[in-house]
Amino acid sequence: MKTNILIVDDNTNLLKSMKHILSKKTYKIFEASTAKEAFDLIDQFHIDIIILDINLPDLSGIDMCKNIKSRINNNILILLISSENISSEEQSIGFEAGADGYIIRPISNREFLARVESIIRIKKSEDNLRESNKLNEAYTKEIELTLNTLNKIMDYSLDIICTAKDGKFLTINNACEKILGYQPEELINKFCDNFLHPDDLQKTLNARTQINEGCIINHFENRYIHKNGKIVHLMWSSHSPDKEKIVFCVARDITEKKLMEEQVLKNQKLESLGTFVSGIIKLH
Repeated sequence: MKTNILIVDDNTNLLKSMKHILSKKTYKIFEASTAKEAFDLIDQFHIDIIILDINLPDLSGIDMCKNIKSRINNNILILLISSENISSEEQSIGFEAGADGYIIRPISNREFLARVESIIRIKKSEDNLRESNKLNEAYTKEIELTLNTLNKIMDYSLDIICTAKDGKFLTINNACEKILGYQPEELINKFCDNFLHPDDLQKTLNARTQINEGCIINHFENRYIHKNGKIVHLMWSSHSPDKEKIVFCVARDITEKKLMEEQVLKNQKLESLGTFVSGIIKLH
């Protein structure tokens, strides 16, 4: 993309001379002899750099610089031109107005071009930095949105969602309180086996070994002890996808399902027993 340079000078000869020097490069050159003409061009086109005479017929270069930087576009870089040596105090006024540099006449063509190219490099660096900041802001917003979504999933999930390492809970969502009676902080950094039904310890250790070897475990069932002492049946899906051996787990409370299955079995046994007893009575 070409750099758009606006030259503002009421001296026609000097304006043409600067344009001629810069036209040897691939810059897009705009020219104005008054502040009004310059503002019109700034409104119409995307201007990257302004080479601005400090003495214009309708507005001083200092005031124009202030106007551009404070009200129009602070990203435009401005080189102020002065036809006479000015003190450091006078230069400070220009810098305070927003100028990014000075060109003091007389100046050789080579030095003039070098100063412009230097300010262009600064412009490109600033543009790249702004673009990088925009991308970082976009990534940050995307990450925040993703984290917010994940937190909502964690907060509102009816299933236990947790991570574990070396047999300890690293993170766990609020569902653990409803399912196991413990708040998350009561479980984090505690050994999972401390809450496990002792009769299910060995098969759970076997499943954990498989997970550490890279296996994905689905529909694994074991029992945990609720804080109030009741038995809770859980069905797990677990996997450890990274080298750090962090295990990602989801556990569903299937206690009600298990109790219903046990009740069905009891009813079937009672029905079978009733049929058997009825058969004996008929024989007698």
